[in-house]
Amino acid sequence: MIEVNSIMKKTASKLLFIIVAVFITWEMSFAEDISKPEEIIQKSFEYAMSLDSYSYLVLGEGWDMNPSDTANRTAVVAGEAATSFKSVSGMAKDIKESAEENSEEAKPEYKKYKCGVKFKKPFLLQMKVIMSEYVPQIIYGSLMTYRPDKNPDIFWFKPKISPMAIKRDINSESGDLLYSMMQHNYAIMESMSLNAEPALTGTKEYEGKELYQVEWAFKPDTEFKSLDVDFDKYMIHEAARTRFQNSANSYIKDDIGKMVYYFDKDNLLVVMREVYNHDGSFRSRKQWKDLKINHLKEKDF
Repeated sequence: MIEVNSIMKKTASKLLFIIVAVFITWEMSFAEDISKPEEIIQKSFEYAMSLDSYSYLVLGEGWDMNPSDTANRTAVVAGEAATSFKSVSGMAKDIKESAEENSEEAKPEYKKYKCGVKFKKPFLLQMKVIMSEYVPQIIYGSLMTYRPDKNPDIFWFKPKISPMAIKRDINSESGDLLYSMMQHNYAIMESMSLNAEPALTGTKEYEGKELYQVEWAFKPDTEFKSLDVDFDKYMIHEAARTRFQNSANSYIKDDIGKMVYYFDKDNLLVVMREVYNHDGSFRSRKQWKDLKINHLKEKDF
C-alpha cells in the first residue's frame, strides 16, 4: 500500500509539472517578440476563439461618412419609439421629423459612441448602448440581447424607459446584433489580406500597454477581391451569415487608405483599430477596453 501511494504521488507530481510547463510555455509564447504579422494575427485569432466567454467596452469615434444613411436609420428608430412608448412619443416624433429633413442634406460629422458587450459560446450576445451620437438619446441605456439558441430570427430590445423588452426581427433596421466584434475583426483582417500584405510597422505604448502595430495599406486604384467567409471557422450562426459576409468586406466600399490594428503584446488580443484616408488623414478609431474573460454564464444573457 505504501508503495502504491508513493507511485501515485510521483505520478501526480509529474502531471502537475507537465501542466505548469504547458502554461509557462503558453505565456512565454506571448511574451516573446514576434516579427511576422501573420504569426501575430494567427496566434491572436486562436486565443480569441478559444475563449468561452468575454465582456468588454467598445469606444468608437470618427467621421460618419454616410450621414444620410445614419439620418434614415435614426428616423426609423425614433418612429418605432414614438409608436411603442407613449411617454416619449412627442419627443420621438420630433426626432424622426428632424432626421428625415436632414437625410437629404446631411454632411460628414465627427461622432462618438460607447457600448458594453457580452459574448458566450456558441452564439449568445448582448449589447448595452451607453451612449451613441448615431442614435437618439432616448436609446441610451438600451439593452439588446440575441439568443439564437432559443429563436434565431429575433432579438430582444429593452429601452431604458421600458419595463418590458420588445421582440425585434433580425432583419429590422436596428437588428444588427448578431455576432461579436472579435469574430468580425479577424474576418476583416482575412479579407484585407487578400488585397494587401499585412505589415508590422512597429510597436506603440498605449495606456500602460505595449502594442504590436499591424497595418494594411491600399492604393486608390486597388482592384479588390472579396472574402468568401468560412462561417464555421468564425462560429457564425446561420441566421447571421449574410450580414457577417457583407460586413467582413464592407471596408472595400468605404474606400479607405489604410487600416491599422493594435495587438496587446501580453495576450495578443486586439485593443484598438484605426482607419485612415488615402491622403493620410484620420477617419475613425475603435478601442476595446475592460476585457474580462471566461466569467459569463447562460443566465447572464
